[in-house]
Amino acid sequence: MRHAAEMLIAVSLFPCLGCRQQPTATSVPTGSESPVSFHATIFKQEKQHILDGRCNVITSTSSMPKSLKDGFAKVTGQGTFELADPNKEFQETDVRTSHRLPSRRLVLAGSCEDRWFVHYEHGGIGLSYQVMIFRPDSNGVLQFEWGGSGFCRAKSIDELRLAISSGKFADDLKFYW
Repeated sequence: MRHAAEMLIAVSLFPCLGCRQQPTATSVPTGSESPVSFHATIFKQEKQHILDGRCNVITSTSSMPKSLKDGFAKVTGQGTFELADPNKEFQETDVRTSHRLPSRRLVLAGSCEDRWFVHYEHGGIGLSYQVMIFRPDSNGVLQFEWGGSGFCRAKSIDELRLAISSGKFADDLKFYW
């Protein structure tokens, strides 16, 4: 019986890696604006082409369009957009400083064909790197399409494409963006 319980726990910790899942939104009841959790897995073949085409790279938050900032804030559960510019101070560790800093810092963002992306550092107990991909809906509003987390900092769109296609950004677990 104990072995069966351990097996059930182990299986529940490893979700299906090859399954395509649509982004899910799960409300967390806490106040008027509940944070939302976004998660989607895609096949390796889809990762190889998710940022295909000609890309325009953005390296400052002031150059990001409002729709991308709004989508980012929604996925991260922030009331307002908070992302430090590259090379600016941010909350890199879980040790709080005397002044409030964003917990995320932009690495690079931009658009490739009809998709928008944000690649950023996320501080806290462990420093990690995330990438989020957005695509406009029929009304032109950017919607979360896919995202992954890892320990790879891409310095260019080519490095980001390679990291995504080679699986360096995991999408098999739900993340706190």
